[in-house]
Amino acid sequence: MVKQIKSGKDILSPRGLPNIKLVKTKQSEWVLFDGHHSLLSYMIAGRTYLHEVPHFVIEDENGHVNDKEILIFFGFHSTKLNDSNWRKYVINWQAPKERQLCKREQKNMGELLDSISVFYNKNRNYNIVDV
Repeated sequence: MVKQIKSGKDILSPRGLPNIKLVKTKQSEWVLFDGHHSLLSYMIAGRTYLHEVPHFVIEDENGHVNDKEILIFFGFHSTKLNDSNWRKYVINWQAPKERQLCKREQKNMGELLDSISVFYNKNRNYNIVDV
């Protein structure tokens, strides 16, 4: 993906829509619910500002989504959560259903990028740019 971005092509869905979906909370937090790999690739490619990255913002008529509404992004796992503890979890739709809901390890995209960089530095046979 990084090579694609560096060649001037954006990461889009098969329909041509942005792969990155952000939700703005009532507390004005930005929450990334889809497109983590794409956003990491843009960051690695040197795009560090949101306006440099194609994305969707999901909000209601008031300009945000409340905690109870955010639960819908967890799909059928939302019944295991409540409107105050969702921040402690992430969803991995590629995992088997019983392992999709996971405890959050990183607080933000910067921490996630750092953790991936540490992995690639330890495993030199991988090239982070080829991801």
